Amino acid sequence: EKFEEYRDGKKIFLDRVCYNVGFNALSKLGRVEEAIELLQEMMNKGMVPDVINYTTLIDGYLIRGEFVDALDLVDEMRRNGVSPDVITYNVLAGGFARNGHVKEAFDIYGIMKKEGLKPNVLTHSVIIEGLCSALKIEDAENFFKSLESKCPENYASLVKGYCDSGLSKKAFRLVIELDLPLLKSVYLKLFTSLCSEGCLDKALVVLKRMLAYGVEPGRSMYGKMIGKLCGLDKPRLREAQLVFDTMVRRGLMPDLFTYTIMIHTYCRGNELQKADDLFEDMKKRGIKPDVVTYTVLLDSHLKLDPEHHETGSVIGEVQKRKASEVFRELQAAGIELDVVCYTVLIDRQCKIPNLKIATKLLDRMIDSGLKPDMVTYSALISGYCRKGYISKAATLVKEFSREDISLGEQLFATVKRAVLKTKRFQLRK
Repeated sequence: EKFEEYRDGKKIFLDRVCYNVGFNALSKLGRVEEAIELLQEMMNKGMVPDVINYTTLIDGYLIRGEFVDALDLVDEMRRNGVSPDVITYNVLAGGFARNGHVKEAFDIYGIMKKEGLKPNVLTHSVIIEGLCSALKIEDAENFFKSLESKCPENYASLVKGYCDSGLSKKAFRLVIELDLPLLKSVYLKLFTSLCSEGCLDKALVVLKRMLAYGVEPGRSMYGKMIGKLCGLDKPRLREAQLVFDTMVRRGLMPDLFTYTIMIHTYCRGNELQKADDLFEDMKKRGIKPDVVTYTVLLDSHLKLDPEHHETGSVIGEVQKRKASEVFRELQAAGIELDVVCYTVLIDRQCKIPNLKIATKLLDRMIDSGLKPDMVTYSALISGYCRKGYISKAATLVKEFSREDISLGEQLFATVKRAVLKTKRFQLRK
C-alpha cells in the first residue's frame, strides 16, 4: 500500500531497484500474484527485468511451495535474454532442498555447474541445511561428503542442519572432531540446542571449546548456562558458580536475571550467607535488585524452624533481623510488591502465627489492585485452620470459590481436619 501511495501520489519515476523492493516485500508476504502484476507494470513501462528482479520473484514462488511456477519463471527469464546467475541457482537449490525435493535440488546443482557457474559456499550451505530441515539427513551427509574440499562454513552448515533437525548430539560430535574454530553463531546454535535437550555437560564443553579457540561466548550464553545449572531439581551450584566466576573474570557483567537465579539457588541450598554476599555484590556493581530478588531473600530469611520461633534462638533472631533489613530496603527503593511477594509475607505471618497482620497484608494487597491467587488463599486458610478459626477459613473458601479458583486436595484435607478437630473438641465439652 505504501509502495502504491508513493508511486501514484508522488508521481515519481520508479526504477528497477524500486520495483525490486516491491517484489521482495510482496513475495515475503506470500502475495506473489501481485508481485507478478507489478513485474508486468514494470515491463509495460519499457523496463526489461534483470536477474535480480526475476530471482526475487522465483524466491517468492519457492517460499509458497509453487515449484512449477518458479521453474516457469526461469524459462521466461531465459526467453527474455536474462541468464540465471549463481544467486538464482542458490535460491532454487535451497528452495527445493528445504522442501525435501532431493533429486530436483541436485539436478539444479548439476545444471549450474554445466552452465559454467561455480557453486559457492552459500550454494553448499543452502543445500545441506535445507536437506537437514526436511529431515533428509542421509542425503545431506552424502552431499557434504561429496564436496572435494571442505571449508569451515561447510562444517558449520552441517552442524546447524543437525541442530535444526533435533540431532544436537550428532552436531556436538562433529564439532568435537573438528580441530578448527567456528563462528560464534554456530557455537550459539549448538549450545542452545544442547541446553534445550538437557545435555548440560556437552553444553559446558562447547563453552570451554569456544574459550579455547578465543571465541567469546558473551553474557547471554553464560547466563543461560548458569540458569540451566541452577534450574535442575538438584542444582549443580558449584559448576554454576565456576561459570559465573569465569564470566566476571572475563570482564562481563552478570545481569539481574543471572544474579537473582544464583541468589535463589543458594537460598534453596540454605546457604544464606553466600546469597547475601551475592546480593551485596550486585548492588556494588550498580545492578538494582527487583521485586523478584527481594522476594527470594525475604522468603528464605523468613523460613525459620518452629523451634527458632519458640525459643528466640540466635539463628532465628539473625534471620528475622536480616528479613527486616531486606524488607526496609525494598520499601526504600520504592519497588511495588507483587502477588508473590505479598504471599510470602502473608504465609510467614500465618506461620508465626500473626493472623491479624496477615489479614492486613491481604487487604493492602487487594487495595493495591493485585488479585490473590491460590497460594495466597491457601496460606491464610491453613493459618486459620491451625488456630481453629474454622468460620474465618470457611469465609475465605467461599471467596476462593467466587474467584473461580479450585481448592487443591491438600488444602481441602487441611480444612477437613480442622473441622473434625473442632467437632471433637466441642463434643468433649
